[in-house]
Amino acid sequence: MGNMGGLGMAEGPRIGYGYAVRRVMMDEMREFAISGDVSVATIDRAMSHIQGTKSRSHVVSVLRRIWTNPLLDHPLTREILADPRQRLDLYWGLLVSAFPFVALTTRLIGMDLRLGNPVTSKSVLIKVIRHVGHTRRVEIAVQAVLTTLVDWELLARVKTGTYGSMPKRLVTHSHLLQWFALVALTVERQDRLALSHIEQLPWLFPFSLDLSRQVFRGSPWFLLEQQGMHEMVVGLVQPVPLAK
Repeated sequence: MGNMGGLGMAEGPRIGYGYAVRRVMMDEMREFAISGDVSVATIDRAMSHIQGTKSRSHVVSVLRRIWTNPLLDHPLTREILADPRQRLDLYWGLLVSAFPFVALTTRLIGMDLRLGNPVTSKSVLIKVIRHVGHTRRVEIAVQAVLTTLVDWELLARVKTGTYGSMPKRLVTHSHLLQWFALVALTVERQDRLALSHIEQLPWLFPFSLDLSRQVFRGSPWFLLEQQGMHEMVVGLVQPVPLAK
């Protein structure tokens, strides 16, 4: 097993992500979350078009895990939830923080993209297997992650089984930058992270962040500390519980 550090896989694989979540599903779930109803019954009704009881049960479980994420209780998240222009940023943070397996897989994809290595279904699967072992569930889950990224237009499908990068989404709004810091602290399971470290996290590969002291000025949710001559470290005033 590889050591995943903050990504929470050290205790063994808990996959839980075997169904590609389409963006249209997330849009529908966002409306439910705004109204305050993300019950299993509501999700099941919304997903009634999915054929097969087993498949529908699985996607309901995945969506329920994403949309009962403790991050949704954070005041910062509620602000972002209300703005439809920030949907994709919200969805990404909820997904990677709800599923350590997704964070692991996207980290490995991001590292390959950064190095200019080919990204294929096979190459990603091989790297994931090194960390969690090889089962049919792992194969299905890796493909589900890749399909999700393509559907969300965060990864390009060059040809069958081969993927490339999309233009990065430039994040400039201070609340969104704070959101990604919140997600990073949660996913990495750290009390403090350097701003420059957050900017370079491989699983944030679809986004371009420019974090500075000014981003957090006046925020009641974050603590900033000077580290050395030029580095700033950010932490949370009140830690957020991890997704169960």
